[in-house]
Amino acid sequence: MERFVVLVHVLAAVLLIGPLVLAGFVGRRAIRKNDADEARQAFVAGRWATAGSIVVALFGALAVAVSSRYTFATPWVIISSTLFVVLLGVSAGYTVPALRKAARLLQQRSAVAALDEPDGVERERLSALGDRLAGAAGLSFVIVCVIVVLMVYRPFGS
Repeated sequence: MERFVVLVHVLAAVLLIGPLVLAGFVGRRAIRKNDADEARQAFVAGRWATAGSIVVALFGALAVAVSSRYTFATPWVIISSTLFVVLLGVSAGYTVPALRKAARLLQQRSAVAALDEPDGVERERLSALGDRLAGAAGLSFVIVCVIVVLMVYRPFGS
């Protein structure tokens, strides 16, 4: 049972956390290309991956609960769980709303561009939003890398 739960946890992590991290990078690329559809797709993927990552957390908690070697008091479990909560906060609190905003701004910009050239202020807003998305995506990537290292090497009480 323990191996099956860990297997589902790892599969869910690969299939859901990867798109969660990549959504911010895709959103930045969409801003640079002025592609409202790609930004909207990044928003939808990020929203679903953020919501779906709860499955990763549930199976991770179940894996620890059925484990004979680790508990919720094991330091690497505490650290990686805390980092996962931070990852969800970055994703749900910033990346997904920023992707929604980028998609909306790009859609408005394409509608205005058909009539008139968009102003420099709008370009600066989109550029700044793209830079912040890249920062959030980079932070998410680093957090996921640290979590993976913790789960592979299991320091501080393996």
